[in-house]
Amino acid sequence: MPKLTDSLRVITSTVNDDFYEDEDLLSYINHSKKEVVSYYINKERDRKRSLRVLDILRETQEIDLSSATYQTLYDFYYTDVGIDNTAESIHSVINNDSTPCREITWDRINMIHLGNLQPTKAEHYYTVSNSTDGENNQTQFTFYVDSDTNTKSVIYYINQPKELSLEDTLLVDLPERLRYTVLYKSAQLLSIEESQKNLDQSPDYWNKMYLESLKNNEY
Repeated sequence: MPKLTDSLRVITSTVNDDFYEDEDLLSYINHSKKEVVSYYINKERDRKRSLRVLDILRETQEIDLSSATYQTLYDFYYTDVGIDNTAESIHSVINNDSTPCREITWDRINMIHLGNLQPTKAEHYYTVSNSTDGENNQTQFTFYVDSDTNTKSVIYYINQPKELSLEDTLLVDLPERLRYTVLYKSAQLLSIEESQKNLDQSPDYWNKMYLESLKNNEY
């Protein structure tokens, strides 16, 4: 199996063209890989059913809340927790093995603090955001629960796709049927960004190939 950068050179007819550095080609491939994952995440949300194309990226993580400090608000409780996590998209959160925990977007937090929305035994709530200190990425949760005896939370999420290296011949954490989906998008980016060079095909051609491949793998 050829390296991904070599495959991109083959389809764009730049095998013997020293103008294109391997590092630049790799940056297009990594950017395209993330864009492909984002597309299928959005499709999965729209369809409300799982797409097999994302299965390798699916993970779960348990958050230990047994020693969490709970604060009271009205007749319920909340706690703040920061965890190391590389989630690209959180699908579900379950508290204490059975209670679904629904995300509250930041523009609706006021409903919690006004008492218009309160957690019950049947449903808890959470807010989530990402933070970084320049070196470490963390996911910050605030859990709103009906009892201070909540001991754990399990999150189900789509992980961020791994960055590829110059030596990689495979997509690593995506099915190989997406190889040319990623490469077609990379070729489109290459033809746009390096427009001063005369490539064999236009950005519109590569975009057409990319969209067709996306659609064909949408399962």
